Amino acid sequence: MSAGVELWSTSQLLTAAAHAVSNSWNRQLLSIGITHGGVITLRALQSGGPMTQADLARHMRVKNQTIGRTLHLFELQGWVLRAPAKDDKRLIFVRITNAGAAILDRAEELEKTLASEDLLPEDLRATLINIIQAQPPQPPSRIRGTNPFH
Repeated sequence: MSAGVELWSTSQLLTAAAHAVSNSWNRQLLSIGITHGGVITLRALQSGGPMTQADLARHMRVKNQTIGRTLHLFELQGWVLRAPAKDDKRLIFVRITNAGAAILDRAEELEKTLASEDLLPEDLRATLINIIQAQPPQPPSRIRGTNPFH
């Protein structure tokens, strides 16, 4: 533990703790070929169904370019499919594949075994959920296209 950590601001402590937990998870998840961020992306697609790349980026609170690079790699792995909207080829829809669902299942099983989960008291989890849910949602995209996966 760093000397003087007691003097850090709450935001510094949250950021450092998030990075430490994410790095621990990544070390474990890389053994099956995915990162923690990748698990979050696939989980969002599995729970939200097909959506535009822009809507996925907003949902995950990242930039469209960031999610685009991730989706490109996932497409190469066969974990997602991307296709232009039926009525507007500029819009790209994305959905999880069976292979993506399978790697997500493996990752979620692995996550259950991670020791760092045991270090997180349940009241901390509830507090973090409250902090995140208190943030205003990002507005949905005004541009709509017809989902090519339906």
